Amino acid sequence: MKWRRPSPGGEIRLEALRERGCGCRSSKPCAHEVAAWLALLLDIGPAPEEGLEDLRRLEAQLEQRTTVELLRLARLRGWSLPRGRKPELARRLAARLFLHFRLGLWREELDPALEGLLGLIRLLGDERVDLEDLETRWIRWTGGERRAFRQIWNRAIRKGLLIPCALGHETRPRPHAHLAAALEISALPAPVFPITVYRGFPSDRIVAAPPIAPLLREARRGMLPQRFRITLRVHPRARTFPWLWGWLHDAEEVEALLARHPWGPPPYEWITVPVSWLASETVEAMVERIGLPWEGAAFLVEAMWRLSGTPLGESFPASSAMEEADDGEIMDQLWRLWQSGATLFEILWLQRRDPTVRLLRSIGWVGGMEQLYYEWGLGRQILIRLLSGLPDEWVDWTDVARALEAAQPPGFAGPSLDRPWRLVRGHPVQEPLPLAEHVRAYLEGSLFWLGAVALAYEGDALRAFRLTPRGRRWVRGETDADAPLSGGALERVSLPETQWLDERTWSVRPGPESARLLGLSSRLGRPMGSPFVFTLDEARIETVLREGYRPEEILALFEASGLSPTPTLRQALQDAWARLSRVQAFENITLLETDDPLILQELLAATSLGSAILGWLAPNLVILEESALERLWKEMRDRGYYPTIVWG
Repeated sequence: MKWRRPSPGGEIRLEALRERGCGCRSSKPCAHEVAAWLALLLDIGPAPEEGLEDLRRLEAQLEQRTTVELLRLARLRGWSLPRGRKPELARRLAARLFLHFRLGLWREELDPALEGLLGLIRLLGDERVDLEDLETRWIRWTGGERRAFRQIWNRAIRKGLLIPCALGHETRPRPHAHLAAALEISALPAPVFPITVYRGFPSDRIVAAPPIAPLLREARRGMLPQRFRITLRVHPRARTFPWLWGWLHDAEEVEALLARHPWGPPPYEWITVPVSWLASETVEAMVERIGLPWEGAAFLVEAMWRLSGTPLGESFPASSAMEEADDGEIMDQLWRLWQSGATLFEILWLQRRDPTVRLLRSIGWVGGMEQLYYEWGLGRQILIRLLSGLPDEWVDWTDVARALEAAQPPGFAGPSLDRPWRLVRGHPVQEPLPLAEHVRAYLEGSLFWLGAVALAYEGDALRAFRLTPRGRRWVRGETDADAPLSGGALERVSLPETQWLDERTWSVRPGPESARLLGLSSRLGRPMGSPFVFTLDEARIETVLREGYRPEEILALFEASGLSPTPTLRQALQDAWARLSRVQAFENITLLETDDPLILQELLAATSLGSAILGWLAPNLVILEESALERLWKEMRDRGYYPTIVWG
């Protein structure tokens, strides 16, 4: 079928384009303008300027190939190219390939093997692909063999989907390939991996987060303090050490490191990036006033601090970045913040479950926290691409974790030794944190409190998750804030009621009206998977009583909140109180007493007081290690506290 260039308002015959690429039958090279305008007329691509830029990039990629390879690529597709100089062949072939990709004809050539390879490339999100690295990931991802991968790789090159190049690496070049410039990462097939889909769960096993935006709106109405403060202690000489510039650090650990290496630590040393400073009195204020569990309050405090743009150590407004925004805009701001990688809440979430978890970074890694956030941002983008291809069903969360373990993408915990940061657990012997735990921190931590996923539990173990309507819109990149958010089966998910589930287990409905009960429950009981369900924990009961609570106060609070205390709760409080009420004699002890319990909480956040406490006698009275007194006295004076020391 003969094809002619369309006149204004003329008809375009797609059949001819399928057979002849751009359709030009002239012996002259195809013009860039023709390809760009064809894409525009067919409404299949971007504006002409952007199309021309992609076309130039595709030409540059093809010019790296030999003339024989260019002719072979054209012959495979049945395209006849006139003999001539290599630049003209590259221009002509680039125009044909450009239209071939923009029209989407390349999808008709794909088979399951090619779709799997391109899906893995899309998941990793890099247009420049390392052959050996991709081969290793593909073998883990599919369980296939090296020979099968090389066959698929060569087929992708012969079809022009990948264009080879060579990059220097140490003493030998490593084979690389570029994704064809006219192909966008987002246009590649979605990554496919085995998943377990559940038809549904009983409503009492499904947990969804409360709407966060209305709670922030309540914060603007004066429910929270007008200004918050997050304080981080820094080493007095931090500015003199380049390896501390821009990094959060523990002043005591830095001092110990300098004691071992007076002339400066070597670059192979590792140092902790602390996150405990997030657990400040501000979080406690959020729990007590707004009615969220501790984890939800910590998530909101970090989010509001990040959005305020205020440096550490200075007070910041409760929601300065959200004054004029509606609920949808507030949630979109929080999503973009999480997407960027600039949050540490997940590490805090892990430490709440295992206090030995630590985030380490190499001394030789320069660039500050922004480098760490950049790597985490890459990992979160990969997680988003993986979630975007999931069905609108309940999915076993371990399948997602196994897929990521196979791909070993950047930005996630794991055993890899070639990255400048690590997540470890255990003391004194450390081991790498499994990648599955990092994924779980995202699902049960950030994504849950953002309202992007709903969770289903079996007992206290996470079983499955499902994207909410808002979460599906986010992971698919939809920007219409007015898109319908109805969620079918998810509409039936409701927050738990405040009630006893059995003699030892109870649930609390989040909200300002139950703030005191929720705050006490998170300290008195152990969360049962869901952050709103608690079970009695004898060790925590003793800790609460040591802080100054009395059994009758706890029972009265439960009664006032509509939870009549069970015999098991009464007995547990009586037994713990009896153990603590036995006569104890202390000799030569050091006490710290404050006029107000809140002052003691400020000292815990601003100094190393927590590591020196041996016991609590009251909310404003603690027993200290005598050896730590001089150090604490100096820290308090440095931060504007002037304690009175009484001997005797």
